[in-house]
Amino acid sequence: MSNQNIGKGNNRKKKIIVYFLYLGALSIIFSGIFFGAYSVINDISLPVFKTSVPGIVFGMLVAYMGIRYYFMVSDFKIEFLKNDAKFSWSNFKKEKKKVRVTKNKLIIGR
Repeated sequence: MSNQNIGKGNNRKKKIIVYFLYLGALSIIFSGIFFGAYSVINDISLPVFKTSVPGIVFGMLVAYMGIRYYFMVSDFKIEFLKNDAKFSWSNFKKEKKKVRVTKNKLIIGR
């Protein structure tokens, strides 16, 4: 019985983590929409490489990135809620690949 309770507690923590990721994605989406609307109302344009770009373009980009992140969290949720998966910040670090050169061969590995 105690093994079942451990699994349920761990699953509950995982769901809380996923909900916070969804909350982050939704806040990115709404901040992009808000900035786009604010820039349209106040006629905001930002200088980029000596060219004036409307603020709504940046708002749309931020909203797009939020929507993309939302779908990434949806895909992540399926794998993360499996019993054997664990959350770790080290999963987000990039691994450096070592490059070895031998005679007439280029070997890329970890």
